[in-house]
Amino acid sequence: MSILREKKNCWKIASAKRGGFLVDCAAYFRNLYEAMLQAEESIFILGWDIDTRIKLIPHSPDPHIPNEFGAFLNYLIQQKKNLKIYILMWDYYSILAFERELFVKIKLGWMGSKRIQFHLDSEFPLGASHHQKIVVIDDQVAFCGGIDISSERWDTPSHRKRNKLRKNHVGMEYEPQHDLQMMVEGKAAYWLGKLARTRWTRATGKDIPFNAFQEKNHRFEKLEWNFGPSQVGISRTEPSYKNHREVREVEHLFLDLIKTTRHHLYLENQYFTSKVIFQALKKSLSSRKGPEITIILPKESAYWVENYTMGSLQAVIIKKLYEADLHGRLGIFCPVYVEKKSRIKIHSKAMICDDHYARIGSANMSNRSLGLDSECDLTLDGSKKKDLQKSISGFKVRLLAEHLNTPMKNIKKVFAQKRSINHFIRTHRQKGRHLEEIEIMEPNYQPLLHSELLDLESPLEIDRVLDTFRAEAPEHSFFRSMPFLIGTCLGFLLLVLLIWNHIPLPETTEVKNFLLKFEHQSIQPLWILGIYSVAGLLFVPVNLLILATASIYGGIQAFIYATIGSLLNATVSYWAGNMLGKKTVQKLYFRQINRIAKRMEKKGTLPIIMIRLLPIAPYSMVNFIAGAFKIPLKHYLLGTFIGMIPGTILLILFQRNLLSILQNPNATNIFMFLMLLCFITAGVLYVRKRTTISKGEIRQ
Repeated sequence: MSILREKKNCWKIASAKRGGFLVDCAAYFRNLYEAMLQAEESIFILGWDIDTRIKLIPHSPDPHIPNEFGAFLNYLIQQKKNLKIYILMWDYYSILAFERELFVKIKLGWMGSKRIQFHLDSEFPLGASHHQKIVVIDDQVAFCGGIDISSERWDTPSHRKRNKLRKNHVGMEYEPQHDLQMMVEGKAAYWLGKLARTRWTRATGKDIPFNAFQEKNHRFEKLEWNFGPSQVGISRTEPSYKNHREVREVEHLFLDLIKTTRHHLYLENQYFTSKVIFQALKKSLSSRKGPEITIILPKESAYWVENYTMGSLQAVIIKKLYEADLHGRLGIFCPVYVEKKSRIKIHSKAMICDDHYARIGSANMSNRSLGLDSECDLTLDGSKKKDLQKSISGFKVRLLAEHLNTPMKNIKKVFAQKRSINHFIRTHRQKGRHLEEIEIMEPNYQPLLHSELLDLESPLEIDRVLDTFRAEAPEHSFFRSMPFLIGTCLGFLLLVLLIWNHIPLPETTEVKNFLLKFEHQSIQPLWILGIYSVAGLLFVPVNLLILATASIYGGIQAFIYATIGSLLNATVSYWAGNMLGKKTVQKLYFRQINRIAKRMEKKGTLPIIMIRLLPIAPYSMVNFIAGAFKIPLKHYLLGTFIGMIPGTILLILFQRNLLSILQNPNATNIFMFLMLLCFITAGVLYVRKRTTISKGEIRQ
């Protein structure tokens, strides 16, 4: 029986009229070019990255058709009056802006045709990314795998060390690349079209029509089909975010495929850091009878940062996996050249199990690919059809032959004679390139080995807290918008500076001298702390108290008094809420109380730290609710102390910078103040966006 199960390890199991395994980017781009030329109604492109400057085909077969990708899209729009193109890419600008094409949004989103819609997807938890690589054409043909339509992806299976065609947009040659994509036609493509529309609606709030499936008269005969009618599983990873539940179909599929494999398990991947996959492989290797396991990984990461982070985690897993290999069935290899002066970058994500299942997708064997990033994998089910098993076997033979630089007949002979493929790999040395066993070595950087921040398994606690306080956005008004508020603040600041320094009014001079003298006035600390304590009962905003403290005291002194005062404020309000009880406090705060209490009732201080860090509820409200619901005081005060530190420092810096401008409005002081204002505004904007129910969610 097939192991593919909807609602467990697959989202959909759909029929494919035919399909193909596209080995390396040259084959993918060639087939994508031909398929897009046949598009009539819609093209959906989902990716981690996109670059309009690349060429899908090194030499265009038709001089009248533009070769550059951006120009090619515009050509299609001009030639096909009913065609619409939707491009959804991860909003990377805050992290990878200098490694990508900076003006792609301008080229496609603003200056391009109205029938080319481009959007940057930011609807993800902190640290997560949109990692799916999908193209769907007219809901009839679709491509899914590990290849983005981007720079430094193109290569051929020969992987020559020097290739004049393997150059980026500035003409620089880059190292050889190995990657995979699967191509399907029929209902499988139709459901990938549905997935693309769902992601588009979630990111933009706009719906795109999705009609019932109809097999149209498209004839994609020029495409390189490898297999005929089949069943294909579509598996996803989606993190929990806002009102969307997490989806871990990719993880379940990994575990089910490992468990079901009896003879040979073949894996190719860019990373191997997943603890869940490691445990499943370890269990398989520890048993007396089990499959031979062949894993192909890159020799090292492209960047030194990855080598010291993901590389360290991977080194630990490889070492432990070999220790668990009690029966000598494991082989972990990397493609190398004999001269070892260059490397082949492995970016593929593939899994082949007993010639029964072939899986290609975007998911790495990493923790984040199983629960944090958005991923999509396709699995060809050949468990019931001999012709599909033959296609899957041929695909695996082709991959091994490519890596070993040897004729496919040599690999077929090994499998036909039921010999160890890992032994063959270890003893086979061909001129040019071959597979070399990865050395068991100590990790590069011990302190980072067990850090969960290197390879997150799920969204951070900050995202869970923000989800607790989500609400539908109020009716839009320009006078309530952030641009209006920022403009008002800056305009007010400029007006104050103008009056302060250029208009010689006696009243202004007196106020100025009074404020500057007030900065140095000595006020007893006990008075300050007493004001903090009483202010908590009167619902005076604690941020206002911190600003006042910063105006009276300088630097560290202001921080100490503000911190102690905030804790006293929290303690007094806490006991007041405790005495009032749940029912009375609930009458005061209605719906908000359940959200805050639900989060604080969890054990530990982390939820309280997150609530204090984020501007999502008034300080006094949180204090009263904590007391009414009898949150343990020691956890509450510790969480308040830690969570208030960053905000207190920012407010003190803000106030001191403002006073510096009033005293000496030079360019440096104004610049520092504006930078601090922008930082605080960015934080408020993010929290506001994150805690607002988007139009896309309302529609869904």
